[in-house]
Amino acid sequence: KHLVNAAQLFPDDEKLLRLAMETLARMCSIDTKCCHEALKHQTHVVLAPVMTNLMAEKIIIRSCCSIFCALVGASAKDAEKVVKCGGLTLLVKAAKAYPHDAKIVWSVCCSIAAVARSNHKHRRMIMEAGGGQAIVAALTELAEDHKICKMALSSLALCTAGHADPPADAARVIVRIMNQHPKDGDVQNNSAWALVALAECGVKQMDRCVRASAIPALLRILAKFDGGHYPKGWSFSIQRAAVTALLTLSPASQAPGQLYASEGLRTLLEAFCNTKNHPMQVEILHTLLNVSGDKHVVKAACDLGVVDLMADALEGRTSETVFLRYIIPILNAMALTMESL
Repeated sequence: KHLVNAAQLFPDDEKLLRLAMETLARMCSIDTKCCHEALKHQTHVVLAPVMTNLMAEKIIIRSCCSIFCALVGASAKDAEKVVKCGGLTLLVKAAKAYPHDAKIVWSVCCSIAAVARSNHKHRRMIMEAGGGQAIVAALTELAEDHKICKMALSSLALCTAGHADPPADAARVIVRIMNQHPKDGDVQNNSAWALVALAECGVKQMDRCVRASAIPALLRILAKFDGGHYPKGWSFSIQRAAVTALLTLSPASQAPGQLYASEGLRTLLEAFCNTKNHPMQVEILHTLLNVSGDKHVVKAACDLGVVDLMADALEGRTSETVFLRYIIPILNAMALTMESL
């Protein structure tokens, strides 16, 4: 209460504000009860003019972002209070002003993830304020920091979902991050979901992802699960994320060519054989169906024994309509394509 009052009484005293914000940041990060008390005494309302007037003071902004991050993470009700006072927009402005500051970016991305997870209105607000582009800029500046990349990619996936016009360079940056952190399972997992979110924004974004070489990057994830064995520190969920992303990208016009050129069909078929997870097998079948009209893909698939593989997959499963729904059209599409050669 006294810290908030001091900030209100002396809005031009930068030294006092710096000390007050640093103290509040420490208190809020320690205990959720402090966050509730801070909101009770209108801390979120006081932070707004502080950030607006002192955006050039990095240390103060860093503390303010940390406080906002703690407040939105306390509860959904508290997060709504932060949004209503303009805190979300100010967080995005801070990320734009300091894309190279890891502490500010971390607080901003955590806050975005907290408010975007379940509220479409908040996601739209973040994107309209330039949040997507701010995250992409931060990923570019802090590409070597795998912890920042993990959180930023998660935030990007959440706030991009369902938006009509995400950042044009997002796909290229995501794939570059994937290539830069090939052994980090969390980065690969969050990258895959970020690509899914982008591709679901429309054909334009889907094509951008494919042109950015997202498919080879995703296939490299699958290739790491050789024989069904997981790399150290990885989990099945990462493999599943890669398969879902490949399915989402497979309708793109250049997708069949990239699958064929990178021996992606072999990788997909091996993943199909090595997993007993029914939903993942169905997604792989759906992906194969989407590319089965390409003559190069069909020839390569036949050379890899896809017909026998489909027959084996059907054995004992003729009553499973989900498998029949994909396997029969795959074989039919391949037969039609082979006839036309």
